Formats: sequence, structure tokens, C-alpha cells
Amino acid sequence: MELIERMIAAGLDRASAAEAAAWYLSQGDEDGLESYVIALEGRRR
Repeated sequence: MELIERMIAAGLDRASAAEAAAWYLSQGDEDGLESYVIALEGRRR
């Protein structure tokens, strides 16, 4: 999944990235997941 790879590139470990993705997807909140990934990427810059 591209979003997990982006979270890892932003500094999360693989387990945390997978858990975050699973949580957002279980809530049916794909937009929230994208927002979370964007926020992580912004922190890294």
C-alpha cells in the first residue's frame, strides 16, 4: 500500500504505519488517513 510506504518514508516504523492505516480504514475514513499521512510528511520537512 502506497500510504504505508509514505508513512515509513516520513519516519514511522512499519508496524506503526500498518496499525494507523488499519485503524483509519476500519473507521471508513480514507480521507482522514490521507490527511494523517500528509501531516506526517509535513513534520519531516
